[in-house]
Amino acid sequence: MGDKAAEMVELHRDVEHAGADFPWFAVLGLPMLDDLFTTHGVERGAAELPELPRALDVPAAARSLDGLLTPRLDRVLVDRRGRPTVLRTSLQWPGTVGHRPPGVDNTVVVPSWPPTGEGGALARLYKAYTTFCLAVRGLPVEAPRRAGLIIMDLLPDLRWQGTAYVHGGGLTVELAPYGGGGDPVGYGDAAALRRAGPLGTAGADRLCGLLTDLAAALSPSPAQCVEFEFLIDTAGRPLVLQRRLLPDGAGLFHSAGQYDGPVVDLRGVTRTTVAEVDVRLGHGSGRAVVVSLLDDVRLDSFTLAWRLRASAMPEPAALVLLARPGSRSGMPTHLSWTLREVFPDTLVLTVLATEAHLPERITAGALRSDGIRATLRWR
Repeated sequence: MGDKAAEMVELHRDVEHAGADFPWFAVLGLPMLDDLFTTHGVERGAAELPELPRALDVPAAARSLDGLLTPRLDRVLVDRRGRPTVLRTSLQWPGTVGHRPPGVDNTVVVPSWPPTGEGGALARLYKAYTTFCLAVRGLPVEAPRRAGLIIMDLLPDLRWQGTAYVHGGGLTVELAPYGGGGDPVGYGDAAALRRAGPLGTAGADRLCGLLTDLAAALSPSPAQCVEFEFLIDTAGRPLVLQRRLLPDGAGLFHSAGQYDGPVVDLRGVTRTTVAEVDVRLGHGSGRAVVVSLLDDVRLDSFTLAWRLRASAMPEPAALVLLARPGSRSGMPTHLSWTLREVFPDTLVLTVLATEAHLPERITAGALRSDGIRATLRWR
């Protein structure tokens, strides 16, 4: 059924054991999709991405996958016609068990089944981000990507979305309004969430108790850190959708460390030619670089990482990744984690652009982080 579906089955079991609610879901196993990937020849075009790709760019060879799958699914999901439906892929990671990076799967909301158009959940298994994650681990990028498919109800009446970490020091939560409309707010421990958070004392206790129980069910060692992605509905019910055991010693929001020295500012740099981008990256070697975390038009951290790997240039000493307003759940969090793993000797800080207090011109800076909090001073 693929890795995510297997994890979801285990999470469902533990949530029910804790007496909490879990959304309805069904799983279509690997055999149903295998022939679709292997006979359509997607693997031959998996590497046909732009030289300066965005994280979610999909090669042309994959774009018709969802259109080919829809008639098959429609025969299975007859009872869902006209209903909102969520599709989540469940990739079978070809590498070492337990080393699957975050974000290689995809979630697509279909407002009314069956879907129309192309480029949905299955096509995005071949997105540039997943190809990058395979490549940096030395795994073949052109092999067929085996996957199952998770079908879920679209959850109504949602108020909050967030990410949480249960670790040896307690529990850290980041909350944002569901669907946008506000920036994430971090709460360093359960007491801060109860005191100042939007859930109230009873709601905070309910969330913290559930997350603590689910972390203990996954890992008996309190020293290990467990990451959660969750939603909260208008009735205050927490709905935990994802749980992941993190590497030992990982910072929660940033790398831990410090940097004091010159800064190369790549804000506003557009994706032009490979040569021009490489010149910019060359200036950043051994220095701190300020760049957008994700951007559809300008140079961002994913394109930077893609080119650093392709060109084998020395990596920056520090990366300050400027996040867009709104929740950081999903790809913003996944990409930040992946860059910290790919560049272990680089201090990687992820901050909201509105909180970075960036002057118009930057030449140097002093950066500090304990893995949870970061301070930035510019010169």
